[in-house]
Amino acid sequence: MNTFPIHIMQRKPMRPLHNLSDYVVEELPSDLELMRSGTAGQYRDLVQKAENLAQDKGDVIAVSRGGQILQLLDCTILESAIRTHGGVPGPLLSDLTNRCAALGKSIPTLTYEGLVAINPLATDPRTFCTGEIGTAELFFYQSHANIEYILARCVQEMREILANVYGEPARDIDLSITTRIRGNLIPMVQTINRMMKQLFSKLPKYAFDAVRPYFDVNSIRGFHGPSGKFSAGVFAVDALLYGDHPDMNLFLQKKMAELAYFPGTTASGDCFSGQDDMRSSFTLAQKKETLFSMQNKVESVELYDVMRTLFREMHMFRSQHFAIAQRFIPDALMQGAGTGGETDLQRYLKHARDVYERAMNAQDRKILDACLFSPLC
Repeated sequence: MNTFPIHIMQRKPMRPLHNLSDYVVEELPSDLELMRSGTAGQYRDLVQKAENLAQDKGDVIAVSRGGQILQLLDCTILESAIRTHGGVPGPLLSDLTNRCAALGKSIPTLTYEGLVAINPLATDPRTFCTGEIGTAELFFYQSHANIEYILARCVQEMREILANVYGEPARDIDLSITTRIRGNLIPMVQTINRMMKQLFSKLPKYAFDAVRPYFDVNSIRGFHGPSGKFSAGVFAVDALLYGDHPDMNLFLQKKMAELAYFPGTTASGDCFSGQDDMRSSFTLAQKKETLFSMQNKVESVELYDVMRTLFREMHMFRSQHFAIAQRFIPDALMQGAGTGGETDLQRYLKHARDVYERAMNAQDRKILDACLFSPLC
């Protein structure tokens, strides 16, 4: 149902926790299918099986951080499965999860980083479901992974543009900057929007409904669940594009307070954005070194116009996210309860969309003023 960038294809099909990892990959989805259909034993059977698998794991070792987060993913998938079906993870599994999280410098819960940035989707994927629903679940993760890959390229492109403008020595904006935004950056955001449309049209709602409970808030440990809200790539793009505007800056500050939920730095080794990207992008926004403020260095209707197009594409991205949420989790939108870790999801998504709508309006005024009060038009 999807294709991968080469970096995702090269994720190693590791089983870092041996028999526990084997079970999560090969047997757990089928066991959960039986539990959902009511033909299997109670959750106590799964709790005991997980305890048996977690024993004798005295030394938790994984050479790469990717391996460290992958073994944490295996543990937290098991914990989420137990919790979703009414149980409480046993002490051996809980202790193993804690040790894996400490080794990977992560939080001991199921994360967006684990499911999307580390999960070996093309070679040895971790899913909760099997059959047709499992295929749709995998497509859901694949779509997010592909979007994250393009977002990371957007971040790199924006950094290079800003380095040219605000670096040492600083230089004037020339035609090449406008050409680069039009020819490189905007097409990448348009690619992301096409991916969002594909996700909206191809993901069956009944399949998402089957998977969604596993993403809910971790009520036992007190953590949010995995969510696209915790995309470091989206954060970095927002910050580098418009992060110095008061509306966006306040929005970003709130997300920085949840930094632990975002992917770690270069965790997957395949060009995904991480926490360091968030910190550095936020710093540039605080210094007002963004693409939005870059326009103050030049009077160019052409630049103003191409920036409006970029804001329009970002507004489309946010609008599609809101539309997907309306389709797949309308109860969360109505109740403000959220899913996948988002509290008051409706307010979050609407605010993100509306910020870019205001940005487009500001660009319209900038273009109009330039045409009225200068000979540029």
